[in-house]
Formats: sequence, structure tokens, C-alpha cells
Amino acid sequence: MNKDNKTTNITILGDEYKTYNHKAVEEGLYRWWKENGFFDIKKPTECKNGNFCITLPPPNITGKLHIGHALDTTLQDVIIRYKLLQGYRVYFAPGTDHASIATQSKVEKLLREQGVEPSSLPREELYNRIKVWALQQASFIREQWADLGLSLSYCPLDQSKYEIFTLDPEVHEVIYKEFVELYNEGLLYRAKKIVNWDIKLQTAVSDLEVIKKPTTSKLWYIKYYLEGSKDTYLVIATTRPETIFVDTNLVVNPKDEKYTQYVGKNFVNPLNGQLLPLITDDAIEMDFGTGIMKCTPAHDNMDYEIAQRHNIKEYNTCINFEGKLNEFAKVDGLDLQGVDRIVAREKIIDFLKAKNLLEKTDENYTNNVGYSERTGEVIEPLPSLQWFVKMKPVIQKTEQLFKDLGKPNFITKNGEKTFDKWISDIQDWCISRQLVWGHRIPVWYHKTTDEIYVSVKPPKDIENWKQDEDVLDTWFSSGIWPLACTKYHKSGQLADFYPVDLLVTGWDIIFFWVARMIFQCAYIDNTISLKNIFLHGIVRDELGRKMSKSLGNGIDPTDVINTHGADALRTYLASNASGEDINFTESKIEHIEHFINKIWNIEKLVNKSEDVIKLPSEKELSLINKWIITEYYKTVKEYSEKLDNYNYNGAFKVIINFVWDTFANEYLEIARKNEQWKNQTDKVINFIFKNILIMLHPYMPFVTERLYQKAYQNSKASIMEESWPAAIQTSYDENSSLICLEIFKAMKNTRIKFNLKNSKVIAINLSTDLQISFSEIKDYLKDFNIDLVEMVKTHDNEKTILTINGGTIIFLDNLISEEEENRRYQEQISKLESEINRSETILKNADFLARAPKEKIELEQKKYLEFKKQYNELVEVLQKNLNQNKK
Repeated sequence: MNKDNKTTNITILGDEYKTYNHKAVEEGLYRWWKENGFFDIKKPTECKNGNFCITLPPPNITGKLHIGHALDTTLQDVIIRYKLLQGYRVYFAPGTDHASIATQSKVEKLLREQGVEPSSLPREELYNRIKVWALQQASFIREQWADLGLSLSYCPLDQSKYEIFTLDPEVHEVIYKEFVELYNEGLLYRAKKIVNWDIKLQTAVSDLEVIKKPTTSKLWYIKYYLEGSKDTYLVIATTRPETIFVDTNLVVNPKDEKYTQYVGKNFVNPLNGQLLPLITDDAIEMDFGTGIMKCTPAHDNMDYEIAQRHNIKEYNTCINFEGKLNEFAKVDGLDLQGVDRIVAREKIIDFLKAKNLLEKTDENYTNNVGYSERTGEVIEPLPSLQWFVKMKPVIQKTEQLFKDLGKPNFITKNGEKTFDKWISDIQDWCISRQLVWGHRIPVWYHKTTDEIYVSVKPPKDIENWKQDEDVLDTWFSSGIWPLACTKYHKSGQLADFYPVDLLVTGWDIIFFWVARMIFQCAYIDNTISLKNIFLHGIVRDELGRKMSKSLGNGIDPTDVINTHGADALRTYLASNASGEDINFTESKIEHIEHFINKIWNIEKLVNKSEDVIKLPSEKELSLINKWIITEYYKTVKEYSEKLDNYNYNGAFKVIINFVWDTFANEYLEIARKNEQWKNQTDKVINFIFKNILIMLHPYMPFVTERLYQKAYQNSKASIMEESWPAAIQTSYDENSSLICLEIFKAMKNTRIKFNLKNSKVIAINLSTDLQISFSEIKDYLKDFNIDLVEMVKTHDNEKTILTINGGTIIFLDNLISEEEENRRYQEQISKLESEINRSETILKNADFLARAPKEKIELEQKKYLEFKKQYNELVEVLQKNLNQNKK
């Protein structure tokens, strides 16, 4: 885009900003990018490379993004901006997830606060109220995307052109088609199985919505008597006595010889007197509790699996969907119908105590209890009529496609191994949720017959049918995200961006989303939807703790941006991303800010005259300019290679080392002080700094755009339209550059040490085994009042030498007068006398010698002897000097 064609102008920050000010830098810049079409998808003819696509993992529509989102989205944006600068036609797909459970639970809470009971509203009205609230939340999310500087694909003339929502009609149609196809192929079924039940939300929830927390519980040891015996009993340890009412069996490990004699015999249920056969199963841990487990198939997943293996068909549930005990909790002497399951525990224990059926209680037993992520309620495993996908056939199809087309490339370690382990032991997937908000299941039941109608569209005689009340699991719709963003996008123009080039997401959802995207898209489209997968860790607090509301250690990225700026936050997160968890440390963000300020200050050195734009040829370059250009090209090569391999932290180490150490602290220190090469140096600084901005742009887009606009006003309309620098092979005299730099640094330190003025000429010889261009070094150093006289093979005066990397400097003149040298010796001798007196006082102190540890006394004695040695040596040297002066 030509600068004259911009619809809005960008403010050039002037010299009044002496230091980096992130608020001034970021203000209005995102809107300027967006309104001028820099985020729009380019035409194929405008790009020298092919397509590159990243689909943003759609955040829940429920509200504010957290620090994990900031990490996730930044890593994606770094690569998108990098690929754009490389000349790729990029598509960074924006979108949000309807998040069935999270969204509905939030709106229901708001309704109750307003005095409205959600269950009293007609289904359609509740759905519409949720929809209005959800669409309002989307605007907040877009604001946070803007704050982070995400270059999501947006068309300036139609802001909604590319953004999608998981309840969009196009997505809805694909979801329904998948459901119907699975059903027609016999891969969908409805059955009553154990699910994670949230009694507050009144729905099944996925494993992802269940948070396992170490919880202090009571472990009760309860007696189960052998049938017909008043003396023989087995003791079972349980944290859930409320489920005893519907026990079906006792179970031991077949290898546990303690109980071999009881296998096949019946034991009496201590609450209702029913007989419970003792069976064996390998799943029982012999070292847990007493090594015996009660089997309650309706209220525990492991028990359910044991029942399936042993063909136990008849079993009941004693807890209803409200979490209260039902009719099975009524026995002689005890009636707990309608009592909450948690409250019922102590009542059951009191009943057992009275009957002498409680052997003991462990009051401080710690076990992992599942809690609902959304409501905080204890999850209740309950049998429920739900829709399930038969996963093994779907996985088999995916594995065949892996063989034919290749697997996705898991960039971070253990990703593929974790994925393979999960699919090797996959269970059928419960995809129905007892909610209103979401894709309603496309199944209709005939009102007068047992007929079921499964279709994308409702039956024509709809009055005779009733649609399934449940909605589909959110992960079922987000599982087709790569296809929804490309082949089935509402624009109909993005199919050529499939398959997706890169997915960036947290390792904690590899099972729940990443795997499902792979196998769902494979099933629907016979393709592998993702080329590369980068799984990052989570962001923890500075102490390494997981962030949580209970700890109050959550970090709002907006707060960090307000304090330090988006560029500092982005760069900190990306430069620490390696696949491992990140301990959020604010001091490290401040370090990034210092680096940004360094770049801000370097810009002031850029000569903005038009005659310094073109870089001189390699032959014309001075020794040091040739060196920095070579180091620059090395950096471009290494930096680009690391970004190509998604090595975020490795890449940033390369660029920060070059900019801060090599370019700023070494090159600018020497090159700017050499007047004879000033014009050429200006051109080199101009060239390298411009490309530094381009290379840093993926990490810190705001400040690089501002400095680009200020320093290079006659270039492109935006830094986003620049081209990524090429890595060119150069030939230069590395040894000569090394020696020249080493001499310069050594002489700088020498002037400081001896308090010498810059105008004083220091004459030196050089001894080195390296092959160097003596004349070129001599010529370059003369501007710094360093007179390199000659190359020598040996030197015999140890007092006048200085060792550097690659050689030795021999001083030809005394750097200070004899009087000054003797004065400095006298100063050192006086300091040593003070230390010796201090040490002698301590070592003569009887109290110190009696009370101090032996090691401390020995250390003080050692220091005393060292001070005495240094004192005697200096006195001897001073005396020699004084004697020579007399002569």
C-alpha cells in the first residue's frame, strides 16, 4: 500500500519522548493497522510465497482472556507476522467458542441475581437471553485481542467477514452432517452409562470440566460379615458410605492370598442385609486400605468397568440427579430418602457405629476428589441416558490416514507420545449435554411410536415428533474448527488454506481438543487437518503454583499491558516459550522493557538523510563495518532458522544478543567514534537498524512500527509490508576484526584504569599468532589515538604487557609517572595496614576465639596471612622504586 492511499494517518512520535513510553507507542496503532487493511488476506498474486494458515483456538465467549490466552495467542501472532514478512499469503482465523456449559451457567447465575429462575423460562427464551449476553461478550474479547496486537485476519470493509462463531449456521450444518453420518454408519448410540454429573448445572460434563483436587476426607473401615457367621467378617475402607445401599459385590485381587478362601462366598451388606458375592479382579490394589473393595457400579467408573467385565447386569443407583439419596436409602432403622449425599454420610456412620459395624476411622485421609470447574460442586458419577460415539472405529480410520498421508508434526517433546498413548486406550465419547445453549441434537422421537428420526433437517410432519432436549458437547463442534475456518467457511473463499499449517495450544487439552480435531476432521473429510502442532505449557505464578481463584494469584494480561506495555508482555511470554511451564516473573518483563528502551535510544542514532539509505558494497566497507555486516547476516540466518522451527525462546536469544551486545555495546561503541568512516557507518547503522526492527516486529509489533514510521518515513506504508531480510554469505577478515575490537576495548579500559584522557596517544606493539591485516587495523585505530607501531614475536618486559583474546599488547610508554605510580602503591599499602590491624584485633579477642566456630577462626587466620603477604610484597616494590629514584 502506498502511503498516500492510507485512509487514516499515523502519528509520528517526536523527540519529546526521550525514553520509551508504551502508552504513547500503542495508542491508536491497532486501529490504524485494521482500518488500512494490513490484516486483510492478500491476493495470491501479491505474495511471492504460498499460503500459511493458523486458526486461533477459539476462546470461550464467557468474557475476559487470562494470561494463558496471552501466551497462546502471542505465539501464534509471532509466526503469522514472521510469515507475512517472508512474503506468505497469511490467514490468521479469528473466532470464538459458544462454550455451552460455561456460558449457560454464567447467564443462569445472572438471571437468579435478577430474581428469575432459569428453569421457569421457555427453552427458546432462555436460549435467546444467553445469545444476547454472549454476543456482548465477543466485543470484550476483540478489545483484548487488539490490546495484545494480534494480527487476526480482518477485512477493513467488512469486519465480520472472516470471524466465525461455533454456533454460526455454516458450522451448525457441518456438525449436523457429522452427527447424521456417524449415526448412519452405526458409530453413534444412545445408552445409560456412568457420566460426570454436575448436580448444580444438571448436566453431564466432560473430563476437562472436572478438576481433581487433593481433599482431606474421612476413610471409614466398615465390617462386612460372612453369610451365616457372627464372628467372621472382612473390613472394607471407603470414603463414600452413602453408596453402600447399592453395593453388588466385594472384590479382591486374584493374587492376594489373604482372601483366597473367601472367593465365591457371600458377605452381608451392613446396611440392608443383601448378600454380596466376593469376586476377583486385577484392578484391585492390594496395598490400598485392606485390599478389599466394595463394588458399586452405579456410582464409580472403576466399579462400573468391573461390573462390565464380570457381566453384572443388575445394579441400582441410590443417588438422584439432585445429589440426594432415593428410595434405596430406606432400610430398617434408617430412612435417608431426600437427604443430600454428603449430609447422609455421618448419619450412616452413626447407624453403623450403633450396630458395631464400624471398625475405625482415618480422620485425615487425603484423596483426589473431582470438582466441577464451573460450579465448584463435587462431581457425582451417575448412570445417565446419553449419546455416545464409538471411538475405536473412528480412531482406526484416522490411523489409516496417518499411514497414507503422514501424522501431524508435534514440535514440542512428548506431544506425539502422549497423543499415541491416549488413542491407544480411548473410550467411547459422551457427546450429549443437558443444556439449552448449543447445537441441539438432531434426533426426533415419534410421539406415538418408538420410531427415531435422525437428520440434518426436522421431519416434515414435525407436529408428530419431539426433538431431543439435549445439546452436543462443545468439543464436538470445536473439533471441526480447522474445517470450519477454511473449507466450510461462510465466505466460501478460504478452502485453499486447508490443512492448517500450525496449531498452537496448551498441552493440557491435547486429549480434549487437539486429538478430537484430528480424528473428527479425518472422519468428515478423509484428511489430516493439522500440519504442525506446538503444545506450550501453562503460566504459573512466580512460586510455580498453578493460578487459581482460591489462591488469588491470577494475572490479568490487561493489567500487565497497562503497566509494562503489550510489547514487553508479548516478548516476555514468547521468549520463555519452550513447551515447558512458565513461572511468571515481573522482573523479567522489566528486563524486556529495558531492552525496548535500548532500541528506542538506538533509533536516535539513525541518520535519516536520504543519501545514507544504500548500503556500500562489501569491498568499500571498513574493517569494523565489514565485521558487523557479517555478524548481522549470521544473525539473520540463525534467527530465521529458529523461527522456522518454532523455537521461540532460542530465536529471541539470538536477536537480543546481537542487538544488545554485538550491535549496541560493541559496534556502536567503536564505529560511531571513528570520524574517517562516519558516512559509511551511518549507512551501515541505517541498514542494520531497519532490519533489526523488521526482525523484532513479530515479537514487539507496536514499538517496531512506531520506530519504523519515525526513522524510515520514505519506505513502505507500514513495517508489515516490508520483506524479511536475506542471509547473505560474506567474506571478511575475522581475525583482524577480532584483534581490532579487542585492542579498542583494552585501551578503553586502560584509559579508565589510569585516568588517561582520550587525547593521549597510547603507543603499543602487538604480538599474535593470528593471520591479520596489520595495516588495516593500524589505520582504523589511529582515530582513537592508539598508535599500533609494529608486530613483534616476543616481549621481555612483563610490567608493560596486557593479554587479550588472540594476542598480547605491549605498551611502549609508561602510562603514568613514577610519582603517580608510587602514590598508588602507598594507597594500597595503607588499606592493607587497616585490614591487618582489624584482623589482629579479632584474632586477639578471647571471646571470639572461645565462641566462634572453628571454620570461622581458620578463615580469619587465612585472611590475615594473605593481607600480610600482599603488604610485604607491595612494600618491597615501593622500596625498589624509591631506591631507583635516588640513583
